[in-house]
Amino acid sequence: MITINKRVKKLLAACFLMVLWGCGNDKHDNAENALKGQGITIDICNGYTPVKNQASNSNCWMYGMLATIETEHISRGDSIHLSVRYGMRKLIEDAAAKRYMSGGCHTRSIRGMAQDALVIIEKYGAMPYDAYMDTDDTDTPYAPSLRMAYRLANKGARLRSGLNKTMEGVERALDSALGPCPPRVFMLGAEYTKGEFGRSVCSPGEYIALTSCTHHPFFEMMTIESGDNYERHQQLNVPLDLLRQIILYTVDHGHGVCWQGDTSEQGFSFKHGLAILPKGHEVTQSQRQKELETMETTDDHCMAIIGRAHDKKNQRYLIMKNSWGKGNPFGGLMMVSEDYAVMKSTVVIVPVSCAQTCISSYRACPHHSGE
Repeated sequence: MITINKRVKKLLAACFLMVLWGCGNDKHDNAENALKGQGITIDICNGYTPVKNQASNSNCWMYGMLATIETEHISRGDSIHLSVRYGMRKLIEDAAAKRYMSGGCHTRSIRGMAQDALVIIEKYGAMPYDAYMDTDDTDTPYAPSLRMAYRLANKGARLRSGLNKTMEGVERALDSALGPCPPRVFMLGAEYTKGEFGRSVCSPGEYIALTSCTHHPFFEMMTIESGDNYERHQQLNVPLDLLRQIILYTVDHGHGVCWQGDTSEQGFSFKHGLAILPKGHEVTQSQRQKELETMETTDDHCMAIIGRAHDKKNQRYLIMKNSWGKGNPFGGLMMVSEDYAVMKSTVVIVPVSCAQTCISSYRACPHHSGE
């Protein structure tokens, strides 16, 4: 019997072969040529899998977090490509079980936080994209499937059918709506549990969520007041200048950053692949707080930051992988000004090691030592 370490190495090698087509030079060359055509120069572009399309589903948070994990592994040389459909199915199953056990009281939608994806991987593992994939540019019926699962859970609770029997009915209904889920992960003649695969791509506690606001103390955990934070996930609150440092450090050291924030601003245009703040917009902690409190900054989208760029006027951008298809000048990527990304973020998720390094350096500086 092979050990877990050997199994994981074998598994990751197989994943690399599976997604090599999506991470090759041609795709990156095309993106770079498009950027140059717009007068934008790439400074850093970490690896990424093909841009996908969530269509009208409100699950950008799943796409964004999985894309961040994929970039992490591509940078390590052990590329992976993860199934959004598997994660969404497990979210629906988990919600149905909670609805049953709460006697019909638990409720949520398919909207969520990127941290939801991390919890799902920790609890239920993961699957490769090719094993359980969405058909791109179509509306996979996640919201109708959740409503159906809730109806079955309500019925089971009313009849006191028992959790196991109720969930068997939910799983049969999801098989019909989303397709049967393979029971195991098969690669290179060996099989793995979904938990083994999940632990190989994302260890518990590998990532930390950050935010920046002044109505909570800095350097303490808080719970962001977002309607999508159904599970009451917590974030570490840090000063705005430190948040910027952490984002840049993480990208510069080959990691992806999961970015949640506001894309409803007039300066955000998917059509043009650009997001910028209005000229003269103040970029300060107090202005950010004002825009949070007046609901000018809202939590409505999630993307993965995969690189940095600048234009001829030395405007600095973060390159973000979106999940709205490839219909813009950059093949679905977004050039988001650094100031926009910082000011309009609600939550960012980075490897714990990157956050720790930046926080230690920040607090060691005499100017910040009292914070």
